[in-house]
Amino acid sequence: MKKTNGSGFMRSHSIWVLLACGFACSAALASPDKALNSEASAAKTPADSPECEITVTATPLQFRQFDAVEIKGVAITDAQAKLAQPVQVICRREVERSPASFAGELLQQLPALLHPAGGLSGPLGLASVHGHAAGTLVLLNGQRLPGLGPSGWRGRSDALDLRFLPLSAIDRVEVQTPGASSALGSDGIAGVVNIRTRSTRGLAMGAESLHPSRGGGEGQGLNVAWGHGSLRTDGYALQLHAALSRRHGALWSPDLQALRVAPASTRSQWFMSGDWTLSGPWTGFAHLLGTQEAPVSQTLSADAAIQFPVDGRPGPWSWVPSERQGMHQWRLGLQGPWQGWDLLASASSGEARQQEKPLPLGPAPDTLDRLVQDRWLALKDLPALAEQRHDTRLHTLNVQVQRELDSPSQGPRTLALGWDWRQEYLSSQMTPPAASIWTAQRQQWAVHAELKTPLAEHHEVSASLRHDQYADVGGAQTGQLAWRWRPSTPFLMRASLGTGFRAPGLEQLNPGITRSGLLWDPARLSQWRVQRRGQAQLQAEASTHASWGFRLEPQPRWTWGADLWQIDVRRALGDQSQWASDAAGSYLELVATNLGRSRKQGIDFDTEWRVPTDAGLMRLSFKGVLYLKSELQEARTGRTVSDLAQVSGITQTVTPRHQWVGGASLEWANWVLMSGWRYTSAYREAPNWPLSADSTGKTRQVSGHWQLDLGGQWALSRQMTVSAWLQDATDNGRSHALATVQALQGGDRLSLEDVGRSLKLRVHYRF
Repeated sequence: MKKTNGSGFMRSHSIWVLLACGFACSAALASPDKALNSEASAAKTPADSPECEITVTATPLQFRQFDAVEIKGVAITDAQAKLAQPVQVICRREVERSPASFAGELLQQLPALLHPAGGLSGPLGLASVHGHAAGTLVLLNGQRLPGLGPSGWRGRSDALDLRFLPLSAIDRVEVQTPGASSALGSDGIAGVVNIRTRSTRGLAMGAESLHPSRGGGEGQGLNVAWGHGSLRTDGYALQLHAALSRRHGALWSPDLQALRVAPASTRSQWFMSGDWTLSGPWTGFAHLLGTQEAPVSQTLSADAAIQFPVDGRPGPWSWVPSERQGMHQWRLGLQGPWQGWDLLASASSGEARQQEKPLPLGPAPDTLDRLVQDRWLALKDLPALAEQRHDTRLHTLNVQVQRELDSPSQGPRTLALGWDWRQEYLSSQMTPPAASIWTAQRQQWAVHAELKTPLAEHHEVSASLRHDQYADVGGAQTGQLAWRWRPSTPFLMRASLGTGFRAPGLEQLNPGITRSGLLWDPARLSQWRVQRRGQAQLQAEASTHASWGFRLEPQPRWTWGADLWQIDVRRALGDQSQWASDAAGSYLELVATNLGRSRKQGIDFDTEWRVPTDAGLMRLSFKGVLYLKSELQEARTGRTVSDLAQVSGITQTVTPRHQWVGGASLEWANWVLMSGWRYTSAYREAPNWPLSADSTGKTRQVSGHWQLDLGGQWALSRQMTVSAWLQDATDNGRSHALATVQALQGGDRLSLEDVGRSLKLRVHYRF
């Protein structure tokens, strides 16, 4: 039986049918045999639509990871050297045309960061390169941010919620794979996600609303962007970006097997930055960042539409707790020439706070099915779960210098040096049934150097070294060697080899109980007591990563390429599940440990076309990742367990065999029609692991999932733009892993993205 609320816009399918027909007509008009010349195409391309960077071009290369001339000091080497390493980019044009409301959704445009299943690679609000959330380093303009505390029972205390920044402030997102950057941090063993902010002039405002077809999960948002001054002409530049959003609570079963409850919440985000001219060629810069989230009400209601199996059997339940989150950071620095070097120095300080508290359930309305009311009462009678509160603080100092040593005919030789220092602090507090409070802190410093030099014509090599020294786990040396060969303009070949190092988190090193409470097992409609603790003798992870790839541009409007990559992590950190007992009875214990040796291997590939047609400019893109290997060799037993296309019984993670992301758009006059689709292959799971003590060993096939989004953008004037997106147009529903696993991993409570077919409306006005 399927119910819809009174406001559901999908009572009639006319809206999405018309949109689908419009896309079909557009595709027919845009056939290649009607191609125009480039001049005619350029005349029909919107003037305010910046081009995205392509890896290999005839003009100066734009596909890069970092800029040496960036005021914020994203890196200390120039863009050319970074071409020797695989980098994936989301540029401003893609940000503006995406239906995403926050950075976590935006990153789903890259298959290397596409989440295969809710909860199995961490929540959508966390970055996870190639399914490795703990080994992904997230930076803002090359700067670290304080984490927002653990997410789920297996989450890390330094995890960063990607909703910390308004989308209006994002200029581009750069993802370096396979991992470990000597300049930015050797602890990003899976990859580095660097979000770069943009500069704007004048005042712009926007609003959006989300309308799911199933009921529940509606949302609204407002944002403002303001910029004043020019560093070059006025001697200063100021920026302000702010956003306010509200997401209503939701109650639904996406695949007719799991019911999820989530509280309504509001979130505010703001980012301020300034640059100003000092004496001579020196400039100063500063930024101030803040975000906060809080629940709207003090109870959860059951007045949303619900789906249930036709045979009337109840499915698993998942109760998403309420959260209060807050984070702020300031950064201050200067940049200029010093004795022949380009110098950049900065200091930052930030604090984050997370409070997790299950809200009491309100009464179930009489309008709901009796079966629904019974299951709601079962949750309502559940004893109170433990309230968790986590506070993190991060203080950093950075100094970076760079200079050009000489400039032979093959190209310049560049040397970059840097020194970093940071202090981490974590405080955690728990209420009954096991009230406790603990704190931990440590300091870390690092020095690093990078040299880029041409070997011969068309050949270039970059080499880097880094030493990290932690107060609690000691030090390590890491390095990276990258090579690039470009015999002609349309072709490029590259390879890289490096090592990485990741220290255990402060929570993982605490031998006491770091988290304790009751966990609702939705698969068995029962509750379990769960405790989590660390180990003081944990060892740091050490990794080796390698990549080889090529880029080819047969025509100016067509580019494609592929990169074969491999990551080998020794002493991989994770949690070991085991049953224990005390005077109060048995409980599930999660113990931080060095699980063993982890290996991942895969191929990232992508292609992009730009085709001028009579109707306008058509863009086609296709990106994907093919996983060849994903396994863990357990340290205790020596056995090798794979999570490739199956849920691992050790880590409760899954790596799909392949993931694809595609898109098409047609631009003409003041219109843009857009479509995007994502696909994740199927996998297998064991339904009773890990909470059930009497696991039968039976497996369940979770089918592959694909999603189609359709959208359009209309520039009513130079000041106003209106956009509409029909997300998950086919409403086929995501195939979820059992909520039992999600309970331990931390379900997608940060996004509430699985609300089925939804209409998103957006308006933007520039004054």
